[in-house]
Amino acid sequence: MKIYKSLLLVALFIGLTGLINAQNQQRTEHRIQRLQEALKLTDEQTTKITEIMNRQEKQAAQEQLSKPMNKRAMMKNNQIRMSSMDKEIEPLLTPEQLKKYESYKKERMNEMRSRTKGRKFKEE
Repeated sequence: MKIYKSLLLVALFIGLTGLINAQNQQRTEHRIQRLQEALKLTDEQTTKITEIMNRQEKQAAQEQLSKPMNKRAMMKNNQIRMSSMDKEIEPLLTPEQLKKYESYKKERMNEMRSRTKGRKFKEE
């Protein structure tokens, strides 16, 4: 009976990992598509930015699975990761695209703030 429970737990863990990766991949593809439209990226820029975002998403998924965090810690890690990603993406952009990227980021931040307005995080 213990073997069956262990196998069930392993299968569940693998399934959840696959589900998280699939969701992250869809989110990344959606973000890249929005950036392509907003910034008029070239194929080369799109490829490089895709690689950067995929790497960041894998890192985020590993962090989520490896150590449980409260929401504040998770938000802090996301901010650090996004800042790092911006530092990698910005050199790939033309000056005109960089201006659009800055306004795009501000717009996205305002959208996120409006969605979370009034929410308070519990200390866990």
